[in-house]
Amino acid sequence: MENAAGEDLSWFWRGWFMEDWSMDQGLSSVKEAKNKAGEREGYEIVVDNLGKLPMPIILGVETASGKKEIVKVPVDVWMRNSSWTVRFPTTEEVVAVTIDPDHELPEVNAANNTWKK
Repeated sequence: MENAAGEDLSWFWRGWFMEDWSMDQGLSSVKEAKNKAGEREGYEIVVDNLGKLPMPIILGVETASGKKEIVKVPVDVWMRNSSWTVRFPTTEEVVAVTIDPDHELPEVNAANNTWKK
C-alpha cells in the first residue's frame, strides 16, 4: 500500500492496528494577524494534537459575513510536532472555528474543538 500511495503510512498502521491510540485535536488559540500597517491580514489558528493518533487537520472557518471555508492540513504536520499553527488569510473578521465540522474523524473529545468570538 505504501508503494501505491507513494508515502510512508507507518503512522496509520501503528495507530490503528498495532496500538490502541485515540485521536484528540484541540483548538489552543485563534489570534488575529496584522501587517506592519496594523491592518488585518488573516488569523493564526493553533491546533494541538492531544491524543497519540495522528490524523489530518480539518478546520471549518466562518467569517462575519457568513462565509464558510474548509481548511485541510495533511497528517504529516504531526510527525515532529504536537502543536501546529494554521495561517488563514482573510481581511474579514473570523467569528467561529471548528475542528472537523462534518465529524469525519474519530475524535474522542469534541469539547475542545470549537472557538467562537
